[in-house]
Amino acid sequence: MNDPIKNGYINWIDGMKISKDHFIDMQRATEDRVRDARSILSGEFDMGLLAGKLKGRGSLEYIMTVGHPNRIDVEVYQCRALSPAGDRVEIVSDLNSLTNALKANFVIDLEKAEDQDIFDIIVKVDSFNMTPYGEPDVKESPPRHPFAQPEYTLELAPSKEIQYNEYNRNYVVLTRVQLSGGVIKHLKDYIPPCMSMESAAELTEFYFKYLQFVKDLEQNALHIIIKTNSAEHKTPLVRNVELIARRVFDLIEKEIDDVVLFYRFENPVHFVAHTMRLARCIKNSIELTTNTGKDELLNYFSTEVMDLNSAEYMNVLSGLFGMEYQHYDINACLTRISSFCKHTSKLFNELSRLDYIGKKKDIGIFVTDKTKEDTASAPQKRRKWDF
Repeated sequence: MNDPIKNGYINWIDGMKISKDHFIDMQRATEDRVRDARSILSGEFDMGLLAGKLKGRGSLEYIMTVGHPNRIDVEVYQCRALSPAGDRVEIVSDLNSLTNALKANFVIDLEKAEDQDIFDIIVKVDSFNMTPYGEPDVKESPPRHPFAQPEYTLELAPSKEIQYNEYNRNYVVLTRVQLSGGVIKHLKDYIPPCMSMESAAELTEFYFKYLQFVKDLEQNALHIIIKTNSAEHKTPLVRNVELIARRVFDLIEKEIDDVVLFYRFENPVHFVAHTMRLARCIKNSIELTTNTGKDELLNYFSTEVMDLNSAEYMNVLSGLFGMEYQHYDINACLTRISSFCKHTSKLFNELSRLDYIGKKKDIGIFVTDKTKEDTASAPQKRRKWDF
């Protein structure tokens, strides 16, 4: 639900006395309607960090230190985002500029908080109370700061209140901390809400890894189909593998252009939705083999191809397409997607390398040694997302 419009327009009449307050009220009324328009035209997940860079920096730049045992110091130098209520957050400062960073410190009451409690550090924005800034003009009298911006404050809020909308909507989440064993820990893997896969470096990295996964999956599915087409005798196992490969190939063929052209710049929910469709396609394709060799198929996958229990893989698939998208904790979604990609890539890669479907391990179907090219191209530093 959108926040109500609270500021009315000024009732101007002839002969009335005009003061500064009238112009401030008019500005508030205008800002309230601009905020409302942003909120109305946005979907439920169209809020969070903006995409792109400014002054060579991303949409969120901050420094946070956690003192022993329960003190937190935060300095925000850049935050460009949109709040759930439609407030535009624009904090842009430089370490050596006249514009100071937004700073705050917090102390968590260890007696009231419970172990494993999670807290979000947020920027709260008040678009109707303005803070003056800018270099005063020495020639102007009386002296004043030339500009004004919304009032920003840093606050610490329980994550549950944020997640279940028990907090007011005029805020942007920056990062997350957790109380563990009486000590505050910074959850550095946390990714705040983002309006685009380009809004955070972690999301951009994940997108490119997933794009390569989809391209490889398409090629492997194609090779499997060609292999099964050339089979002289199609056993139930061959037909079932072909069914899965064809359905996966058809889905990717329809959606690969959207993945390449759009998903990088769109809201993460669209990206996640695509991965869910792909997982559902594979799961349903396997279920379609019921009464036509499903048990043989799953046994072949788990013992001869994947080295993963078939029930575990089915749980990976079901867990992905059945999950709830969490805009306030995108990392939880990406973790499931990463697991799905890793196992699915292994499955289709090994199937495409077989001389024929049904070949057994004990007659040498796998090549375990890395080629010289693979070794040379291996990254020296382990990245966060490993497919």
